[in-house]
Amino acid sequence: MAARFKPGNGFAPSLLPDRLSEKWPQKPSRIGVCFMSDLFGDWVPTDWIKRTIYATTLHPEHVHVFLTKNPKRLPEFNPWPANAWVGVSVTNQEQYEEAIRHLAQVDAKVKFLSMEPLLERIAID
Repeated sequence: MAARFKPGNGFAPSLLPDRLSEKWPQKPSRIGVCFMSDLFGDWVPTDWIKRTIYATTLHPEHVHVFLTKNPKRLPEFNPWPANAWVGVSVTNQEQYEEAIRHLAQVDAKVKFLSMEPLLERIAID
């Protein structure tokens, strides 16, 4: 992926403001937001996350899929735009329990779990 997109600093975190105003698909699409990174990582400034979420409101014809391994930041951005799907990636029981706790506090139309790769059996209560 690095060869395809040619990031100037390899895989170090980058904030690319021009990407928020790039040409968008003409037909309604699902757009994976920061799928090569984690928009909600502790290293990402809150203002940048807000700008990224705001960009989704400018394109309500698209579904914007947000996925993180750091769910504790998700409730900060309530309420979420109607065209945002908000999810957490989990691989084990501990991550599952943390994800459920934080997703319960998220005000989004669609909330989901991505459970892969599962590293252990997860008990869902």
